[in-house]
Amino acid sequence: MDFSRWDRDQLVEYLSFLFRSYRAMDAFWFINIEKGHGLEEACRINELVWGKIAQLDARDLKKRFSPGLQLSWTPLRTVKSVLGGV
Repeated sequence: MDFSRWDRDQLVEYLSFLFRSYRAMDAFWFINIEKGHGLEEACRINELVWGKIAQLDARDLKKRFSPGLQLSWTPLRTVKSVLGGV
Protein backbone atom coordinates (compact mmCIF):
# COMPACT_ATOMS: atom_id res chain seq x y z
CA MET A 1 0.00 0.00 0.00
CA ASP A 2 1.22 3.46 -0.86
CA PHE A 3 0.12 5.52 2.13
CA SER A 4 1.81 8.63 0.75
CA ARG A 5 -1.11 9.04 -1.66
CA TRP A 6 -3.74 8.96 1.10
CA ASP A 7 -5.12 12.15 2.58
CA ARG A 8 -5.33 12.70 6.33
CA ASP A 9 -8.94 11.49 6.63
CA GLN A 10 -8.17 8.25 4.79
CA LEU A 11 -5.17 7.60 7.02
CA VAL A 12 -7.17 8.27 10.19
CA GLU A 13 -9.99 6.01 9.00
CA TYR A 14 -7.55 3.21 8.18
CA LEU A 15 -5.80 3.55 11.54
CA SER A 16 -9.17 3.41 13.30
CA PHE A 17 -9.98 0.23 11.40
CA LEU A 18 -6.63 -1.33 12.39
CA PHE A 19 -7.09 -0.44 16.06
CA ARG A 20 -10.62 -1.91 16.13
CA SER A 21 -9.42 -5.06 14.39
CA TYR A 22 -6.44 -5.40 16.74
CA ARG A 23 -8.65 -5.07 19.84
CA ALA A 24 -11.20 -7.56 18.48
CA MET A 25 -8.49 -10.08 17.64
CA ASP A 26 -7.01 -9.75 21.13
CA ALA A 27 -10.41 -10.21 22.77
CA PHE A 28 -11.31 -13.31 20.72
CA TRP A 29 -7.84 -14.76 21.23
CA PHE A 30 -8.17 -14.42 25.02
CA ILE A 31 -11.74 -15.75 25.12
CA ASN A 32 -10.78 -18.85 23.15
CA ILE A 33 -7.66 -19.53 25.23
CA GLU A 34 -9.87 -19.26 28.33
CA LYS A 35 -12.44 -21.69 26.89
CA GLY A 36 -9.78 -24.26 26.11
CA HIS A 37 -7.45 -23.85 29.06
CA GLY A 38 -9.23 -21.91 31.81
CA LEU A 39 -9.04 -18.35 33.08
CA GLU A 40 -5.82 -18.74 35.07
CA GLU A 41 -3.90 -20.11 32.08
CA ALA A 42 -5.40 -17.50 29.74
CA CYS A 43 -4.27 -14.74 32.11
CA ARG A 44 -0.78 -16.27 32.41
CA ILE A 45 -0.36 -16.49 28.64
CA ASN A 46 -1.84 -13.03 28.16
CA GLU A 47 0.71 -11.57 30.60
CA LEU A 48 3.57 -13.27 28.76
CA VAL A 49 2.36 -12.05 25.37
CA TRP A 50 1.67 -8.47 26.44
CA GLY A 51 4.94 -8.35 28.37
CA LYS A 52 6.81 -9.20 25.18
CA ILE A 53 4.72 -6.79 23.10
CA ALA A 54 5.46 -3.99 25.59
CA GLN A 55 9.18 -4.75 25.34
CA LEU A 56 9.15 -4.73 21.54
CA ASP A 57 7.01 -1.59 21.36
CA ALA A 58 9.25 0.26 23.82
CA ARG A 59 12.29 -0.66 21.73
CA ASP A 60 10.54 0.46 18.54
CA LEU A 61 9.36 3.76 20.05
CA LYS A 62 12.86 4.47 21.33
CA LYS A 63 14.38 3.74 17.92
CA ARG A 64 11.85 5.89 16.04
CA PHE A 65 11.48 8.87 18.35
CA SER A 66 14.36 9.01 20.81
CA PRO A 67 17.43 7.06 19.70
CA GLY A 68 19.57 8.32 22.62
CA LEU A 69 17.06 7.39 25.33
CA GLN A 70 18.22 4.70 27.74
CA LEU A 71 15.40 2.36 28.78
CA SER A 72 16.24 0.97 32.20
CA TRP A 73 12.79 -0.29 33.12
CA THR A 74 10.70 -3.28 32.23
CA PRO A 75 7.41 -2.06 30.70
CA LEU A 76 5.24 -4.77 32.26
CA ARG A 77 6.61 -4.11 35.77
CA THR A 78 6.03 -0.41 35.24
CA VAL A 79 2.42 -1.00 34.19
CA LYS A 80 1.89 -3.28 37.19
CA SER A 81 3.28 -0.70 39.59
CA VAL A 82 1.07 2.01 38.13
CA LEU A 83 -1.95 -0.29 38.55
CA GLY A 84 -1.03 -1.02 42.16
CA GLY A 85 0.67 -4.37 41.66
CA VAL A 86 -2.23 -6.03 39.83
